[in-house]
Amino acid sequence: MFTEEIAEPEAVSPAEVRAEYEATLEAIIDAYGVDAAADETDFDADRLAAIRDGDAEAITTEEAAEVLALAEDWPPAEDLLLEMQDHVMLQMSSAVVDVDSSPPTSSSRTTSAPRRSNSASKAVTR
Repeated sequence: MFTEEIAEPEAVSPAEVRAEYEATLEAIIDAYGVDAAADETDFDADRLAAIRDGDAEAITTEEAAEVLALAEDWPPAEDLLLEMQDHVMLQMSSAVVDVDSSPPTSSSRTTSAPRRSNSASKAVTR
């Protein structure tokens, strides 16, 4: 869920992806039980009940990982978070940067002053 690629991204809206994400969290809390989930996570029962009832708007990644980890078919929360961090780092490291269209930075600007050859500098130092 956190790192799955969407086969046809143009065919799925962000709202649909979010709805699937929230439905997964709701189903896990519903199946596990609010009180049992509260015993196993850092959530209180009221917060879990709100998420189960569709109020997952402000849930953090760490909280979502805790909820997902309650299900048998999901890895532990820490493993989920590490997988997500690895995925983000890999995506960042493989990002394509178009250096020809990027604006120059102060460190990438070069001067146009001609260089003197070694023979010219030797003549000056004599």
